[in-house]
Amino acid sequence: TYYFPNGDTYTGDFVNNKRTGKGQYRFNKGDVYNGYWENDLRNGIGFISGKKDKIIKAGVWEKDRLVTNRRLTDEEIKELKNP
Repeated sequence: TYYFPNGDTYTGDFVNNKRTGKGQYRFNKGDVYNGYWENDLRNGIGFISGKKDKIIKAGVWEKDRLVTNRRLTDEEIKELKNP
């Protein structure tokens, strides 16, 4: 787990000291991103959940932006929650 100075945390894969692969990013305000990363940016399938695990945004991310909104299956969610 990597701890950021602002209180955010990241648990998951690193390549060359950059978030790359599957990981979980916890924002200090309580939201959580579970999904894929490339070169320190959200990239691939993923979702952001808020308090009480309610999904706020889900779909496909490119260069840290949600580009395709879509509902994820329970199986996808379960797989993404396990970095």
